[in-house]
Amino acid sequence: MSGQMLIRIIPFIGSGLSLILAIVFAALVSKKSRGSKRMEEISNAIFIGSRAYMNQQAKVMSIFFVVLVAILGVMVKFGYLYFASIPAFATGMGFSILIGYVGMWIATTSNAKVTNAAKEKGLGEAMNIAITAVSSSGLILAAVVLFYTAFWFNILFWWYGQHAVDLADNLLRVVSVSVTFTIGASFAAFFMRTGGGIFTKAADMGADYVGKVESGLKEDDYRNPAAIADNVGDNVGDCGGMKADSLESWLGAIVAAQFLGFLAFRNLAPMVNSVLLPMLISTAGAIASIIAIFVIKLIIRRYRENATVSLLTATTLSGLLITVAGIIIMSYFIIRYTMGKEYNFLFYASTGGIVTGFLIGLFTLLYTDSRYRPTRKIMFSAKSGPATYVVNGLAYGMESTILPALTVIGAMIFSFYISGGLANFQMGLYGVAIAAVGMLATAPFVVTIDVYGPISDNAGGIAEMAELPPEVRKTTDKLDAVGNTTAAIGKGILIGSAAVTALALGQAYFSQVELLEAGMTLDFIKDPRILAGLFIGVENS
Repeated sequence: MSGQMLIRIIPFIGSGLSLILAIVFAALVSKKSRGSKRMEEISNAIFIGSRAYMNQQAKVMSIFFVVLVAILGVMVKFGYLYFASIPAFATGMGFSILIGYVGMWIATTSNAKVTNAAKEKGLGEAMNIAITAVSSSGLILAAVVLFYTAFWFNILFWWYGQHAVDLADNLLRVVSVSVTFTIGASFAAFFMRTGGGIFTKAADMGADYVGKVESGLKEDDYRNPAAIADNVGDNVGDCGGMKADSLESWLGAIVAAQFLGFLAFRNLAPMVNSVLLPMLISTAGAIASIIAIFVIKLIIRRYRENATVSLLTATTLSGLLITVAGIIIMSYFIIRYTMGKEYNFLFYASTGGIVTGFLIGLFTLLYTDSRYRPTRKIMFSAKSGPATYVVNGLAYGMESTILPALTVIGAMIFSFYISGGLANFQMGLYGVAIAAVGMLATAPFVVTIDVYGPISDNAGGIAEMAELPPEVRKTTDKLDAVGNTTAAIGKGILIGSAAVTALALGQAYFSQVELLEAGMTLDFIKDPRILAGLFIGVENS
């Protein structure tokens, strides 16, 4: 087997390993008890409500899908697009919806098991079951992204290789059609993340108004008719929607890096490897996340009898640190082997992106963990009344965006200049794209700790609605305290990395426009109609 062929199958190996472990974790959780009949009924109600919402959302999306596919078909008919753009768009959207459903299903079938573990065995075992369940969710994301990108690259590379003039022509066709993957995934993620997020907050506020304000009920009291909707919202927004959004961001980073890598390395020896590199770094992220998941599970099992909120939060953060360190180490050898010593600056660009993600996680922890000044100040301000409480919350919320924003900007500038952007603009842009891939390579673990939040929140709701002893709710509240912090860390990293991804995708567009204006000799990009269909794959008539 040739070296390049081996490189091309590595993402399939990472995908297979992630899928196998995801199934194993899901099977382990399925064996746990859901508790009493009342707990099962509440969990089933949350599942049915979540499924009903997502089914209705899918029906609305299907209408737009049919219209868009018809438009794409017309464009293919008149020679504006490759035919491959249609199945690429369809599969991108399909996988995004699928992974949202899977995330929702895992969360809604695990919540009562976490509640029962909190009742029977305490905080440590409840955390262990929750982490096992959400690990399955995070690894399925890795399996889908790696398989999807590797499958389409290999299929397109083989197909267009039969018709292309040379290797550069073949790769240009591949990376141009690949952009369609992101459009399909983005289309579904837009509905699922936006719609799910709005539903989540609307249901949450509705439950609070009906229960706390009008009736003086506790949160998640079974007499509150909006309590189930509140718990449904956590699953459709923060599980289903977040996973679809993560898929779209990760795919966008990989596709942008592939396109910019081709432009930077066209007619150079590592041209093909520059397109494969984003998938290899992503595979490293999946493997590093697997290692981190096993480590934190071992720590939780070791200290589950004496588990505390601080210990569990620190354990989660240590898992993120292990993921980051693992990706950095593996990326060094990947880049050195595939690109050569002279392109070592790509390792520094990748490392800059990875470290930026970790720093965003630390900044988020600083503003959301109960041990630090911001949350304590907000808590104390509540003693003066709701006005000072709201004002302090808004002030610290605005303040919390400054450090992550500056860090993201620094990562963009660093990755551009360390990649020689002043001397070679395209190479600098490729460095920025690789930084985005590095940040999102942590996605399997980041999604794991993010989805943990809704599960622990649901566990508390089930404990309250099932009228379990007060100590059970105290235990689930501790889980929820950890979950609020980990979910914030996950969202911070994913949103920060999405900003870098957006820059990379935007630069991919402008780079294509610049090629047109410069009158490059590649016939494929001379057609000005590329401007109309740039992000859905372009064909020369």
